[in-house]
Amino acid sequence: MIAVASREESAAQTSTDPGDLSPARLRRDRLGRRVMIALLVAFVALGAAGLLGSKTSVASATGGGYTLTVTYPSVTRPGLPVRWEFEVRHPGGFSGPISIATTFDYLHLFDVSNLEPESTSSTASDGDLVYRFDPPPGDVFRVSMDGNTEPGEHELPPVTSSVLVGGRQVVSVSYQTRVVP
Repeated sequence: MIAVASREESAAQTSTDPGDLSPARLRRDRLGRRVMIALLVAFVALGAAGLLGSKTSVASATGGGYTLTVTYPSVTRPGLPVRWEFEVRHPGGFSGPISIATTFDYLHLFDVSNLEPESTSSTASDGDLVYRFDPPPGDVFRVSMDGNTEPGEHELPPVTSSVLVGGRQVVSVSYQTRVVP
């Protein structure tokens, strides 16, 4: 025998009537829904305005006749590709090799996959990784590094990058990268 639901049973199963809730409870529930919708709208608006997600910043300093500008990832997430660039300016050009030193521990934050132009040598000393490059023609030298943010690494203390000429530091900049979940 086939059971047939009566019209009353069917209506009771699909009803949107809140039942016997007090007006105070209904107002509180409505307020909760409005707050959640407002939070969702705020989150979407922040994302649309570009205030969430990865960010790139610039740090620059001048000293000893050289200007060092570093474009770096200031905020990133694990696994995201990152790019940073070192630009060295020296009026009158470069008479010898250029060395750029960066705090060695900072590079643990990234899986560096590319360095353009390639360095003629690299070495680690006193907590720094030092890349040495042949002098370029002209007054400006640029180095670009590509990589991915390592998973599991988050925030490190500020990093320092420096230009070394003849083995001595002529200009330095400090900056910091935050990794957010």
